[in-house]
Amino acid sequence: MKSGYKIPLQYGLLMGFIAIIGFALQQLVPETSITAKIIGLSTSALGALTVYLAVKKHIESEPSSSFFRLIKTALLTGIFAGIILWAYMAIYYYFLSPGAMNILIDKRIRVIEQSNQDLTREKINEITGQFKNYFLYYLFAGTIISQTFIALLAGTVTAVLANPNRTGKI
Repeated sequence: MKSGYKIPLQYGLLMGFIAIIGFALQQLVPETSITAKIIGLSTSALGALTVYLAVKKHIESEPSSSFFRLIKTALLTGIFAGIILWAYMAIYYYFLSPGAMNILIDKRIRVIEQSNQDLTREKINEITGQFKNYFLYYLFAGTIISQTFIALLAGTVTAVLANPNRTGKI
């Protein structure tokens, strides 16, 4: 493995496992509860802390790294975490708790019905069928985007503030 991927992979695994624990804990409480929101925010904060640690480790190992190299480390950390979370969620929804996917789809149907009252039942079923057929893709996009977004924010802040050795090179 190239050395440029070692830090993002290590910290991406950690960030991914933190996200899995957060997801698992959220399954234990009502979705709209304050506890679920606290778990979600805590998971995001711990993910951001993990990215901070990854970028700091990169700075320690390569003090003269450019801003973009540090952002690359952050983004790769988020991408690896997103892949780990996606794999777990796919296993969860398809094997561990297939009923949970049906609950999500039912919620989606209710949202569609409430926001588009002029749609026929046939059209709603078509939309829901598409959602079910492409569920893994939606899940993949959502996990990658969410983890990468957290990583980008935390990585940018860290790259700007935590690298006193930077000489202004981008």
